[in-house]
Amino acid sequence: MGGSDPIAGKKPATLSRFIDKRHFSIQKFRPKPGAFLPSSDLKTSAFKIDGLREDEIWWIADNIVARESQRAPAPARADILSTVVLDARLSIEPEPEFHPRHINICGWPREKEQQKAIDLDLCAAALLRVR
Repeated sequence: MGGSDPIAGKKPATLSRFIDKRHFSIQKFRPKPGAFLPSSDLKTSAFKIDGLREDEIWWIADNIVARESQRAPAPARADILSTVVLDARLSIEPEPEFHPRHINICGWPREKEQQKAIDLDLCAAALLRVR
């Protein structure tokens, strides 16, 4: 197993990665490769969504993520269990100063091919949610 899970405790946490239309397939109803790839700082932004209703999750997409990125609200999200992230030998770092539910998926290798291999595994394990 990968690093420790500072956000879930004993039960795996559900994490949401908000994604745009180029990162999901309606036909296959799956996130596409690239949905979890890290930014240049080797971090992938996501939010812990346990205990939230659907409208509260989408509120985060509209009012936190879209506002910060200055982009249109995400039309979809990829939900994944924290244990899958940790099993991929990545770590989860809370970032409450940005938002109480914000986390970063960290520990990505620097090599792009290794990142893509991990991203594929995460995409395969994630559940697509479309508005």
